[in-house]
Amino acid sequence: MSCVKLDLLCPVKNGGEAFLGTIRSMKCPELKDLFRIVISDNYSTDDRPWMVALDEMKDCNIELLKPPRPLDRIEHWNWLAGKATSDTARFIMSGDIPAIIAARKAVDVLLSDPTFAFTFGPHEVSFEEKVERHSCKPPVGRFDRDAALRLCLDVMNPFGGPSGVTFRRDKLCKVLPFEVEYPWSADMRLFLRCLEHGSCFGLEELQQTQERRIARFSSSRRAIWIAFKEEWVLHSEVQQLLGVCGVAAYRNLFSTVLLPTVAKLGRALIPLRPRKWLGAIYRKITGCANV
Repeated sequence: MSCVKLDLLCPVKNGGEAFLGTIRSMKCPELKDLFRIVISDNYSTDDRPWMVALDEMKDCNIELLKPPRPLDRIEHWNWLAGKATSDTARFIMSGDIPAIIAARKAVDVLLSDPTFAFTFGPHEVSFEEKVERHSCKPPVGRFDRDAALRLCLDVMNPFGGPSGVTFRRDKLCKVLPFEVEYPWSADMRLFLRCLEHGSCFGLEELQQTQERRIARFSSSRRAIWIAFKEEWVLHSEVQQLLGVCGVAAYRNLFSTVLLPTVAKLGRALIPLRPRKWLGAIYRKITGCANV
């Protein structure tokens, strides 16, 4: 009988060298029987340099898939999610460096209690040979629906996108699909639907390092504006669920949506020196540190 408990779902399209590093980071001989790596190539048009890693990792449980036709990004997530067969599942995106050893803890927690829907944990972001991480202590332990919703209103949302969360597959199947009409907040909307079917658990262990250049927010001004509008609507809905209104609601929207968007837009528009000055202020407010 197979002892595989975790599916690492890896959607890729033109992932290049970044995805090569991602695959290699998942080589973990002592845990290779715990998980399988499921790669879905969405009709890449580059030379797929990451294929060499498949030859290097023949002793690992790796499955390479291809959807029946080219798919949009969120459609691809949904198609791949439907291929999960293990008790738990986690998305791994191009450029992510997952902490595979920490994956055992996530699986153990999820399988210890059927009321858990997903786990989350701290992550780092790498950019220009530097790494940023939260200097504050990450939220740890069980969080029911309302407590998790309040975490969403924190200036540094701890869920970290689709690759920062490990799901119980039975809970994930109840809330799929990711909503294609919300391409920049589909992940958070799915997390919130999961909370209707169970609680979540915050882990203390570092879960992954993300490459900022291919992070959830595009650096283009057009994409940032679209993402900003989606995030504003989403956080307004979260505050309605919690009964937050008036001045407090606008303060929360400023800190969780407007401030991070201005920071991201600044990388494209603001000269380096004032950008560093604004970045120092932002890190002081958010508790994010360069290491």
